[in-house]
Amino acid sequence: MKKILLIALFVSSLFAHKLNLFVFEEDGKVIASTYFASGTFCNECKIEVYDKDNKLLEKGLTNKDGDYIVKNVESKLLIKAEAMGGHGAQSEFEVKNLATHKEEVHNYNLVEAAVGIILIFLIFLGLKRFQK
Repeated sequence: MKKILLIALFVSSLFAHKLNLFVFEEDGKVIASTYFASGTFCNECKIEVYDKDNKLLEKGLTNKDGDYIVKNVESKLLIKAEAMGGHGAQSEFEVKNLATHKEEVHNYNLVEAAVGIILIFLIFLGLKRFQK
């Protein structure tokens, strides 16, 4: 009985630092959420995002809540997470509304560029009035 109890304690301690990776879509974004078996978030875990051809699309770190927002969304993604100490997890994810993601990124870039051009124009207009 003691041996079984010792083995059970040993096995449970092995999973104490198990890294879990959960990928989901929310509000038009693909989010990779990481946490340890204890429930604590994996802060600044290394994230790598690959496409279906296993080409690296992007890499970065999770935030303080263990989340990472994927910027380069493809139809099928392979997301790998790695914490300090070699703990890692990976998940394959299929994006359901890929057209929505691409349109939002494209429209956001156009709006951002238009606002930037208007701000630059207003700054030069203001500088020109002060010189007179």
